[in-house]
Amino acid sequence: MPPTDCVIDMEFIKKKRAVATDGEQVTDNDTRIRINVGGTLFETWRSTLERIPGTRLALLTVMGEADSTWDRQRKEFFFDRHPGVFQMVMHYYRTEELHTDQNFCGNIIQGELIFWGLTELDIEPCCWGHYSKYKEHKKPWPPWMTTHTTERRRGFMEEPSMSRGAKVSDTQVGDTDDLVLHKLLIQQETW
Repeated sequence: MPPTDCVIDMEFIKKKRAVATDGEQVTDNDTRIRINVGGTLFETWRSTLERIPGTRLALLTVMGEADSTWDRQRKEFFFDRHPGVFQMVMHYYRTEELHTDQNFCGNIIQGELIFWGLTELDIEPCCWGHYSKYKEHKKPWPPWMTTHTTERRRGFMEEPSMSRGAKVSDTQVGDTDDLVLHKLLIQQETW
């Protein structure tokens, strides 16, 4: 959720926009803002960043050069974040539609949304299915998939002298194909 402890002059943010000759909405005294995200430079209008109050980017318009991310030499704001996901964020500010790129894991997108002060509730319905899949992948591994257990199973299968069960498994089967099948069956039983 967007931070609630921020105070923003809503009249400043809600000021009327004049329509530029190319159809883009900008204010009379609008300025371009340069944002460097992970080495990729983005430029947008100040009024674009003011569209979603209470977010990190809207606060840049209030704080300006006093913000800790301001680079005086380059005259830009710098964030060491993922530029690909930021492209989605900028698209949201410009169109007020939050679409996600299916090339990114939902977990990465969620982290970036939180960082920029946005909420996952704004994700468009067409993108929600892909985004929400990350929750399924965040479930912890079952106990039998831990590193220790995996190493024990590998040792059981590859080192017959490691245990009695491995010795029995190794000596009771003659054919190689049968051996593989037999070891897989024993492996399933140990889970």
